[in-house]
Amino acid sequence: MLVDDPSLVTRVEEILARWMTKKESRSMALWQRWQAIIAARDWEKAVAEDDSGQQLRQASPLGFVLPESVRLEIIRNVRNPC
Repeated sequence: MLVDDPSLVTRVEEILARWMTKKESRSMALWQRWQAIIAARDWEKAVAEDDSGQQLRQASPLGFVLPESVRLEIIRNVRNPC
């Protein structure tokens, strides 16, 4: 969706910028990594199936730009992968 709709990327960048005003957050390093991923359009890092990818997804701004139906479908697929 981010590839097809650049306005979503702008929204994600705005969300990250707002989050990063919280200077003492333990998630700051992850948000900085998200900024780099978004700037480089390096989506592979965000979907990596390793610890790093999992950590990124736990601090992801993407859930805030997805349509609710898409977000809920992703959650259902993760809980019931069959």
